[in-house]
Amino acid sequence: MRRNGVPRIKGISLLEVLVAVLVLSIGLIAAVRATGLTAGNAMNLRTQMCADWVGQNRLEMHQARGDWLDTGAQPAQTERQCAMDFVVVEHISETPSPLARKVDVHVSLKDDPAAKVVIQGYLTRRARQPWEAPF
Repeated sequence: MRRNGVPRIKGISLLEVLVAVLVLSIGLIAAVRATGLTAGNAMNLRTQMCADWVGQNRLEMHQARGDWLDTGAQPAQTERQCAMDFVVVEHISETPSPLARKVDVHVSLKDDPAAKVVIQGYLTRRARQPWEAPF
């Protein structure tokens, strides 16, 4: 259609361009947010895995040395693993068997005590034979 003798040029209006830019920006914002959440979850998983290692290492150390710990809470100790500082508190309790003790190892980040991992295990004491010296 002509207006004043000039042919009408078909094209995209400014409003259509703005709507397209808005749709693209919403998609990019969602992608950036998803990437940020994934990175945060990966860091939390790494921290939890390292805390789990600290707790398991502590239990294995006691079992390898044949430790027989007194019941109650042991003093808090710090341990470094994965370039992070962890606080380790062990709670030892009796079991129905006099030859076993239950150990709850509480591991938390030094900077964030709320994030805690608890590892449970048992220490056993071998029954002394009559010909063996006392412990």
